[in-house]
Amino acid sequence: MHSWVANIYNQKKIFYLTSLWLLVQTLILVTSGINTSGEAERVIREANNLQTLGHFSSSAFYMYFSEIALVYFLHLKLGLSYAFIVFIQLLLNFTALIYFYKFMCWFYQSKKLALIGAILLICCFPYQIYNSSLYTESIFFSLVIIFSCKLLTEKSFKIKNVLVLLFLMVLLMLTRPTAIFVLGATCVYIYFFFSKNLQIFWRIIIFLSLCTGSLLLLNFLVVESSSKVRGDFGIDILEPFRYEHIICGVPTLKNEFALKTVDKSNSLNGLLFYILHNFDQFSRLAFLKTKAFFGLQRSFYSTSHNIFLALYFYPLYAFCLLTFFKFRQKTPKAFIYFIALILFLWVCVICSCDEWHSRFFLTLTPFWILGALYFFKPTTSHFE
Repeated sequence: MHSWVANIYNQKKIFYLTSLWLLVQTLILVTSGINTSGEAERVIREANNLQTLGHFSSSAFYMYFSEIALVYFLHLKLGLSYAFIVFIQLLLNFTALIYFYKFMCWFYQSKKLALIGAILLICCFPYQIYNSSLYTESIFFSLVIIFSCKLLTEKSFKIKNVLVLLFLMVLLMLTRPTAIFVLGATCVYIYFFFSKNLQIFWRIIIFLSLCTGSLLLLNFLVVESSSKVRGDFGIDILEPFRYEHIICGVPTLKNEFALKTVDKSNSLNGLLFYILHNFDQFSRLAFLKTKAFFGLQRSFYSTSHNIFLALYFYPLYAFCLLTFFKFRQKTPKAFIYFIALILFLWVCVICSCDEWHSRFFLTLTPFWILGALYFFKPTTSHFE
């Protein structure tokens, strides 16, 4: 295919994607409006605290700074409506979509598959609905895509590229605490990227060092957060087990379960002690949380909502499994990153609780799409 013909062909695909994206976002805005309730109330409150008090009610809110900063600067300082903040979120979401499409063109060597993947992402309404909410998810979802596409297309980590990745990671860390799991998956990917030519001794040393550093950082965040104001973001690491929370904030027990714990249990050491000494309860809850995490079904959703989630995600699971069977001898290195991120978020849910609207899981939506469609990747090098 001549280059100018290919260019027109690609522009038509971008036009179709843009049209569909505009249609979906318009439908969401018309039917749902701009959401300023729920977590958005915390964002607005902390923006007001920043203006009136000069600081947040808790330092934990620095991990949600991106969204708070938009409300603070655009709404409180410049007097712009919340609609302008939604416009910024939509612009970032569209940028991430184009990044995602171009990444898939490279990843699959097929513009047709890339188009299908982008359409699937646009049509995931539970994922897209956060663009019209003053939640941190819209920015976070978009940054995860942009960061991941940038990371996975790097063939050599030159200083300029590393600085861009570090900048994006800092933005992620200032948007949601779950960015720590993206950081963890990145460390695993980079470890495998660079360690393939190292001696086994150094591979083990580096791996153990990364694991130790990650656990110390995570433990610090848990203990530090627990020392802050309880309520919004103070962490009691054993609270989900005392009252058997499957969904965060929704206890299934009226009376506290008699756990075997150590005195100072609010740490990873306390969690490990709990798991070892209450394994029957932990394993039972782990199964129920896994079912909630991957099953996605919620009793408070409508029947049509639950059916949509099942029809959308369950086939992606099936094709992801088929992909591993088909390409088990030549799995792309990018799958290391995908699997690590899925495992980290899953383990996080097992060791705590699942989010009310599956927001932990929805972060993974682009990666389920990438894994599922890889099954259909052309075996030839021809690029459509």
